[in-house]
Amino acid sequence: TFANELLLPTVDIASHLSNGITIDKLIELKQYWKVSMQAILYKAKSLKFIADNQYNYLVRQMGYLGYRTKEPVDIEPDNISLLKELIDTHIQEMGYTKEGLADLLNINLEELNDVYFGVKPRVKTKLLRVVI
Repeated sequence: TFANELLLPTVDIASHLSNGITIDKLIELKQYWKVSMQAILYKAKSLKFIADNQYNYLVRQMGYLGYRTKEPVDIEPDNISLLKELIDTHIQEMGYTKEGLADLLNINLEELNDVYFGVKPRVKTKLLRVVI
């Protein structure tokens, strides 16, 4: 929920969803919002801009077109400096721990460390003694 609202704020996206949702509209919105078509479709459903049967129909259409595995438009990665700044603010100024932030973002601590802090998880290895 946090990530969905962060990427697709309800107050900002509502006007984009109010004129109906089609596959072409999802492609257009993907280019504007820089998130997956599936995320936009889910947001439209959660805000009740489309009914369950229309949501299911569009999911099936996306599957038929192959868009569930490879969407038609690639998103260029944005500079993540703003995201880094948000995370730093939560930790340094708002008092979140890494564990608390991982919980808030609904990811595990290793993934948070890897993705946002560049700390790769340590691989535990056992030394084997080979007797010849």
